[in-house]
Amino acid sequence: MLPERRAKKATREKRATPARRVQKGDPGEGFTANAKALLLNLFENAAYKTDTMQPTLNALRAEWGGSAQEVPVQSVSLSAVTMTLNESESKTLTATVLPANATDRAVVWSVLPTGFATVTNGVVTGIKAGNCTVTATAGGKSASCAVTVEVVETAQLIYSLPGETVLTQGLDTGLKLLEHASTGRRNTRS
Repeated sequence: MLPERRAKKATREKRATPARRVQKGDPGEGFTANAKALLLNLFENAAYKTDTMQPTLNALRAEWGGSAQEVPVQSVSLSAVTMTLNESESKTLTATVLPANATDRAVVWSVLPTGFATVTNGVVTGIKAGNCTVTATAGGKSASCAVTVEVVETAQLIYSLPGETVLTQGLDTGLKLLEHASTGRRNTRS
């Protein structure tokens, strides 16, 4: 065969031959790293809808160089999306991390802006009146709760009776107190 014909034939064969050949026994060969990641993501989503997919997902992870034990967090939710509390009052938020068998289930709590409330292990305590957001984060997923801290209203003493004041018993006690408060007279009757 002439050299020109051999070159043309080689070019045609090269075009007809797939760029990647899959060898028997190697299920991941021929996939790019990105394609493998996309397929694993697809299988992860399917695995969380049915327990029967988890073994297949773990086998693929192990086959493609990942850890069969690695289970990513799919979502984080909180027991409330809004919360109102008074200054110095505490309420508890509960974070739920799904799936239940996620590898990184540790919840990190934060408050922004700071100064209005604190949060420790989900216990939110009002510091001063204002608004802030409490966020729970686990495995790269998060959920937030809008928190309103209100001023504590306290009762104020508007009048104090002199120590010598003797109160009478019966229905007219309140009226006598009002009379006493308005006139400044001391009631010494029993």
